[in-house]
Amino acid sequence: MPFLNDNSIRERNAIVLIGGGGHCGVVIDIIREENLYDEILISDLPENLGKYVLDVRIDYTDDQLEELFSVGVKHAFITVGKIGLDDRRKQLYEKLKALGFEIPTIISNSARVSRYASIGEGTLVGKGATVNAGAIVGRNCIINTGAIIEHNSIIYDNVHIATGTILCGAVTVGENSFIGAGSVLIQGVTVQKNILVGAGTVVINNLEERGIYVGNPAKLIRGV
Repeated sequence: MPFLNDNSIRERNAIVLIGGGGHCGVVIDIIREENLYDEILISDLPENLGKYVLDVRIDYTDDQLEELFSVGVKHAFITVGKIGLDDRRKQLYEKLKALGFEIPTIISNSARVSRYASIGEGTLVGKGATVNAGAIVGRNCIINTGAIIEHNSIIYDNVHIATGTILCGAVTVGENSFIGAGSVLIQGVTVQKNILVGAGTVVINNLEERGIYVGNPAKLIRGV
């Protein structure tokens, strides 16, 4: 584990990624293609120290985030994936903000984001994704590979729009919801907060009750 009192780190354009799983690799790849930071660090669980994500070794734990900030690492990004309705990403976001980290928005150069769209702090827009004019995406979201967010849609904070999902125009997705891979949400529907839409689901009506929805059309199969 590197010594954190090494002043050389203060001179670098560094970011610490929180979470060393598969999603971390996706973020590293986008950071590399955009040349966003000179130095990438990873924080994870103690048992994962010394392991690699792509070409980056996991050298730190979350207990060291405050110390990293104190020696000049001012940028952090959450690379823990969001599967389901857990709120771990939200908790990590709040921790990073409390410590004073700057949390960037990271957008792949292969994504198409309208100049008239808004993307919130801490959100990832992955490869091949589209965010069209008038769309608003909140903080700490994942807009994953190939997802389409059409015009005037609103995505609230801490939402994961999974790979290949299509949100037609003026769709609203509430905070902490998860929209599974390959789902289609038709024009104008609203998905309330804390709702999980399973992979391949077709949403043609508003989803109001908290729970898990699957099928074509979407049906509630379990409340949560």
